[in-house]
Parts: sequence; C-alpha cells; structure tokens
Amino acid sequence: MVTCRDSRFHWNELSNYLLIHERQVQACVDEGFVVSDELHAVITRDRQKRSATVALKGRLTCVHDVFLDTEVRLEVMERGGSTWVRLGDGKYHAGIAGDAPRTIFRYDTAHPYPEHEENYHKHHFNHATWEEVGTPEWIGRKHRPHLGEVLEELQVWWRNTGQLLIR
Repeated sequence: MVTCRDSRFHWNELSNYLLIHERQVQACVDEGFVVSDELHAVITRDRQKRSATVALKGRLTCVHDVFLDTEVRLEVMERGGSTWVRLGDGKYHAGIAGDAPRTIFRYDTAHPYPEHEENYHKHHFNHATWEEVGTPEWIGRKHRPHLGEVLEELQVWWRNTGQLLIR
C-alpha cells in the first residue's frame, strides 16, 4: 500500500496530496477490501481573504459491510500560487453497518481529556460486546494517522479479527 508516513508533518501540494489519497484507496479497491469509495475532497475558497479550507469527507465501504467514515480537515497554506496542505484535525470511524452500532475503532480530536496533552486520541471497543473499552488512548498530534495508515489498520483488523466474527 502507498503510504505517506515519512511526510506526515510536511506540507504537500494539494493535487499531490489528493493523488496519494487516491492511490491509497485504489490499492485497497484492487485488493478487494474496499468495494465502494464515497470519499471526496471539499475545497472552499474565500477570494476576499485569499484563503481556502480543505476537508476529506465521506465513507469507504469495505467487505462484509465494514466501513470507514472520514471527516478530516487539512491545514492549508498558499505558496507560489499553489495550495499546500498537511494533515489537521478530524476523525476516522471504523465500524460495521447494520441495525445496531458496531464500532471497530475511532480516532478523533473532538473533545479533550484532562490527562491528555492534546485532543488527538483513539477509542477502543470490545468486539464481543461492541462497547467502548476504558478511557481513550492518547495519540498526540505527532502520531495522528493518515488515511492510508487507518485503512491498513482496518485491513489488519479484518484479517485477524473481523472475518472470524462473520462466520
């Protein structure tokens, strides 16, 4: 799988960032893990302020109704007439679609925890009861995952745990 782990904190030209994203998802489609890609980039430009906002939003539907919902805001910088981005705040919610909520794991920055330096954390779930386990794990800004890393984690979960639950 194509990853951008080495460039986690570096600015990347927007079209290149989106190309990396597209290749990561396409690799999962080619492997047969992702069956539907409804993720899209939302780019809003404020011409008066000469600024932009960029977000990745939507759902990847995977085998056996496994899904990954993504809502990530990218930090934006204009340089040399081009838009440059890097990973910002947001959330990744992995689960299994159905009548009852079945969350596999969730990364988010929505709320602080007193014992965490920053809002970047991961929620863990018991896959026998589908209930959240303990206090969220602090991840920190320096270790927040990119989409490709979260997709890879979800694939590993599917191979090691998920497909055994479906039997």
